[in-house]
Amino acid sequence: MRQYDSLIRASILEERDCLELTRLLHNYYRNNSKLSPQSKERLYGYVEGIVNDLKARRLPGHPFASVHLLSYYRESGHYDAGLKLWAWLARQDASYTDARTHGAAIELLAYYGEALENLEEMFTQALRLFPGDFVEYHLSRHAILPDRSKAIVFGGARMVLLQGILTARLLRGDWRNAYLAFDTALRLYPNQVPRKFFELFIAERPLKEAYKVFLLACRSGEAPKAQIFNILLQKLLKSEGTAELSWSNARTIVLATLHAFQAFVSVDGNIKNTHLNHLIKGILLVARPPSTNESEQTDGNDSIAIKQKFSAAIVDLMNMFEKRGEAYSTATFNTIMSVAGRLRSVELIDLALQKMSEAGLSPDLITYRILINAAGELKDMQRVKSYWEALVKIPSVSRPTPELHVIRIIRDWKALTRAAKNCDDLAYVDGQLSKHKDGMSTHTIQTIQQEMSEGPKKRYRTSTERNFNDLDGFATEVTAKVSEIQQAVAAATNPSTTFREDRASMDMSYPLTPVSSLPEEISVALYDRLTSDPRRTTTASSSTPHQDEDPSPPGTTPVEATAAKPNTSYPWAKMRYENWKTINELLADAERNDAARRKRIDHAIDSGQPVTTGQQELEFFLAEPGGKGGRVAKASRRRAHTHDADADTDADADEEEVSRSSRHVSHILALRGYEQHIIQEGQKEPLIRSWRR
Repeated sequence: MRQYDSLIRASILEERDCLELTRLLHNYYRNNSKLSPQSKERLYGYVEGIVNDLKARRLPGHPFASVHLLSYYRESGHYDAGLKLWAWLARQDASYTDARTHGAAIELLAYYGEALENLEEMFTQALRLFPGDFVEYHLSRHAILPDRSKAIVFGGARMVLLQGILTARLLRGDWRNAYLAFDTALRLYPNQVPRKFFELFIAERPLKEAYKVFLLACRSGEAPKAQIFNILLQKLLKSEGTAELSWSNARTIVLATLHAFQAFVSVDGNIKNTHLNHLIKGILLVARPPSTNESEQTDGNDSIAIKQKFSAAIVDLMNMFEKRGEAYSTATFNTIMSVAGRLRSVELIDLALQKMSEAGLSPDLITYRILINAAGELKDMQRVKSYWEALVKIPSVSRPTPELHVIRIIRDWKALTRAAKNCDDLAYVDGQLSKHKDGMSTHTIQTIQQEMSEGPKKRYRTSTERNFNDLDGFATEVTAKVSEIQQAVAAATNPSTTFREDRASMDMSYPLTPVSSLPEEISVALYDRLTSDPRRTTTASSSTPHQDEDPSPPGTTPVEATAAKPNTSYPWAKMRYENWKTINELLADAERNDAARRKRIDHAIDSGQPVTTGQQELEFFLAEPGGKGGRVAKASRRRAHTHDADADTDADADEEEVSRSSRHVSHILALRGYEQHIIQEGQKEPLIRSWRR
C-alpha cells in the first residue's frame, strides 16, 4: 500500500486494479485469524481509504470489489461502516453493483440483525434488477431444467445472490426455505456449488444435518475448509464418554467420525493435526476393554489382542498422515498417550514416544503429566517416578507466570498423587513434597496434601453393556474403516485413480438408520414428475429426460447447455437425482429437529429450567427415524423379511405399503412447498401403483 497514494494521484488505476486491491486486503484478513489489534486497525485504515477514494471517484469501481469490501466489513464486525458503504452503493450504477453485490449486502444485513422479510424483499428486487438468463425462474424453488443430463450455463453472480438469502434464512431459523435455496443451487450446479453453501449448514444446523451436508459436500467433490471439518468433529465427539452415552452409541459416533474422515480425504481435504487428534481420541476412548472392577487391570489374552488391533489402526492412521507430508504436533502424541493409559497399553505409550522422537519432537510439561497419569493406570510406579523426575527437570521458564504457573504446578502434583495412589505408594509423594516445597505457597502445599488425603477417584465410567466379543467386533470395524481411509488417501493423490466412482456412491447415512426407504422406483417416478416438463417423456429408471422435444420451461427460451462432465463418475442427471433425495432427507431431519426443539422450549417454560441442547442433539443424531419416513422404512424392512403364503395377506400388505408410500409422497410434497394440485390426493395411490409396475 506504500505506492497506493501515488498511483491514485496519477489516476492510472483501473477497475481490475480496484478488484485486485480489495481481494488482497479481504483475503489477508480472512487468512490471518491471529492478527494483532494494531494490524487490524492498520488494515481497517487501508480499507477505509479505498472506500473514500471510490466515493470520491478517484478509484474506478468494480462490482466484485464491492463484494470484497462488504464481506470484509461483515467478517471484521465493522457493521456500521458496511451499512454506510451499502447505502452509497445502492445508489450507484453497474460499475459498482450487480447481483453479487446485493447478495453480499443481504449477508451483511443478516448478520447485523435485519428482519428476514426485508431481506427477502431485497432478494426479490435484485432478481428483477438483474434479470438475465431467466434468473428469476431458475432460482425459484420448483424450476424445471431444460435438460437434467447436461450442465447449465448460468451467471455465477446469481449464486452469490442466492448465498446471501440462504445465509439470512439460516440465521433466522427459516430452515425450510434455506434448504430449498440449497436445493436450487444443487439443481443448477450439482457438483460446483460454492463451498460456503455447505459450510453454512455445517456450522449452523444441528449435528445430524451437519453430518449429512458434510458428506454431500464431499460427494459433490467440494472439500470443506479444514476448520469446518474441525467443527463437525467437535460436534460428533464432544459428548463421547459422558455418563448419558451408551457404549453402543459411542461406537456409532466413532464409526461416523471415521466415515466423515474417509469422505474428507477422498476429495483431498486438508488434514490437520487437530483432525488426527480428534479421530485417535475418539477411537481409543471407546476401545477400553471391559472390566468387572475399575481398579482391576485386564491383561488377559482377549484384552491384549484387542489392544493390538487398535494400536495397529492408530499406527496406520499415523503412517497415512506422514505420507501426506503433514507435520506432527506434540498434541497428537499427547492424545495417544493420554488414551493409551485408559487402554492400559504400555506398547502404545512406548510407540507414541518412539514416533515423537522420530518426528524431532520432545515431551513437554503436558506430555509428562499425561505420562504420569498413564503410568498410574498401568500401576507401574517405576514409570511414574521416571516421568516425574523428567518433569521437574524442565526449566521453570517454560511455565507461564504468575497465575498459570501456580495452576500448572498444582496439576502436576495432582497427577503424581493420583498415580501414586493407584500404585499404593503415597510415601513417594511425601518425599517429593518435602524435597520441592521450598518456594511453594501455603495454599499450594495444602491443596496437594488435601489431594493426598482423599480417596481414589474413578476417572472413567465403567460400561456393563459390552463384552470382549463386542469390542473385538468394533476393533474389526475400525480396522476396516482405517483401511478404506488409506485407500482414499492413495486414490485422491493419484490422478489416474477411479476412486471418484466410489466417492460418488458413498453411503450418505452410514452408520445411521436412513430416514426413508421409499421404494426406489417410486422415488424416481416422483422426481421425474416434479422436475421434468410434463410435455416431455422421461426415462424414469435413469432420471434422464429424452431430448427429442424443446426442453425449455413454459415462457422461456432454451438455456445454453454443454456436455461438460461432473467431477465425479456420476452423470449429471444421476447426481441431480441423488442430491434431490438427500435434500428430502435433510428437510425431514430438520422438521423433526424443529419439533423436538419446540418441545424442549415448552418444557423449559413449564419447568422454569433453561433450555438444553447438547444431549438432545446427540440423541436425535443417534435415534432411528420416526414419523412418516421412519414408519415407511420399518414397514419396508418388515415386508422384506416376511414370506406369507396367503395371497390375501400379501394383497393386504401390498395395499398397506401403497398407502404408506402415498403418505410419504404427501410428506415430501409438503416439505418442498408444492401446492396440492400438483398431485391430487385421489391420484396419489393410483399413480404409486402405476409407478411400482
